[in-house]
Amino acid sequence: MAYLESPDGKLVCIHTVDLRDGLVRIRSLETGLDVAELPHEGSGRKVSLVAWSGDSQRLATFATDGNVNRVWRVSDQSLLCRTPLPSTQNSSKWLALNSDGSKLFSCSEPYETVLTLIRVSSGEIDRSVQLDWESSVLLSPDNQHLAVVTAHQLLLLNTETLEKVHESKIPGRLEALAFRRDGAELAATWMIPNEMMGSQAGVKVWDVNSKSIVLDASIGPWSTAKWLGYCPDGRLLAGNLLFAPLQVK
Repeated sequence: MAYLESPDGKLVCIHTVDLRDGLVRIRSLETGLDVAELPHEGSGRKVSLVAWSGDSQRLATFATDGNVNRVWRVSDQSLLCRTPLPSTQNSSKWLALNSDGSKLFSCSEPYETVLTLIRVSSGEIDRSVQLDWESSVLLSPDNQHLAVVTAHQLLLLNTETLEKVHESKIPGRLEALAFRRDGAELAATWMIPNEMMGSQAGVKVWDVNSKSIVLDASIGPWSTAKWLGYCPDGRLLAGNLLFAPLQVK
């Protein structure tokens, strides 16, 4: 069973990732009662991915019944779009909706990793780009950029065109990725494993607007690089260290 809370904290999406019942339930966190059921018809109806829009009004799902991305309006359980993956793709590994649920971003595999922009109003694929295998993708909170991390490289893409606006090197293997709440900063932690001497790990932070590096620091040997996130006051928690606010707005 998998759970995903809505951004407004009022609902939770519940679905089974292993069973093929094809049913996604929306439950009120206030009452504990189900307020919606989203059925996925067809054979092999395993729902493996879900994503909320920023306003909590829409939900995106990926199901294995024909390898289809769907977007639903939660209030009346209506299906707004149904978009199958391209014929060369048979699995989706990441989904994201923008704030109002008008754009759906999907990252599919396995023969090649393809990032796709779908316009929900038409259900049509607007554009797509091929990424390196095993890429990690993250949508910025302001919906302006997609961060894509491949082997030792970070890319920033424009969400409207999927064109690259910046690229930068990462010293080691990506461990975690986070945008600041306003989307103005992007942080990544990396690690170079070394069983004999202790792993090297660090954090790198970019100003998204100027594309400049505002922090490039080590978080020490034997330290975990898997924890990364911005505090409400702007401080950055990376590994076992807490960095002061990097920019004061």
